[in-house]
Amino acid sequence: MKAGEEAETFGQEQAKKDDAAVAEIFGKAGAGIHDIDSAALEKWKAIAAASAWKDYADKGESCAELLKLAEAV
Repeated sequence: MKAGEEAETFGQEQAKKDDAAVAEIFGKAGAGIHDIDSAALEKWKAIAAASAWKDYADKGESCAELLKLAEAV
């Protein structure tokens, strides 16, 4: 369990660094960069759950199970 926890912490730290690097690259290219707040994230999740996520889950039992596991995180 400890190794998994350490790997998760490392992965999250690296993902944050990647996010910052991508934001910098796109910002330098003239793209608008905006952080998403909790309310906007919840709105996006509701739309995704009713469309793309539903479509993915409908592809098969394994897809539905993977989506269920992802939603539990």
